[in-house]
Amino acid sequence: RAAVSKTVDGGSSPSSPADYRSRKVVKVLIWDFGHFCFGRKGKSFMKKFAFILMGAGYDPEKHQCCFEKENSETHIFTVRDFEEAKAKVVELYRAGYGAIELCGAFGKEKAELLAELTNFEVAIGYVVHEPAMDELFVQFFGK
Repeated sequence: RAAVSKTVDGGSSPSSPADYRSRKVVKVLIWDFGHFCFGRKGKSFMKKFAFILMGAGYDPEKHQCCFEKENSETHIFTVRDFEEAKAKVVELYRAGYGAIELCGAFGKEKAELLAELTNFEVAIGYVVHEPAMDELFVQFFGK
């Protein structure tokens, strides 16, 4: 199927990719049957989402799962440390993933470093919680 590609400015609102060190654009591909989807040029149009958990006790080969639907995949991956996370994010970027969510062990700074590895072409977020919950998280995770 033929597709027409046009560039749409990502905008400058606080939640846009423009907030990350450089202005980026989103490619919108319009298919001949009138539907559109967001994706990176040359990548699969199956929507791929990943969640990455980081912890020393994980075995990345065993501790992972996938949920497949007709036109999307959701994967949960584990890594033991930040170096493994960097390698996993680059792997996912090259495989055409459009969004990656990170567990709370990463934080803002590491999430930004991982976003840089994708040239800010993959939506990368991280889990946070309300400060009022800090004591409960410390009790649970035993910091």
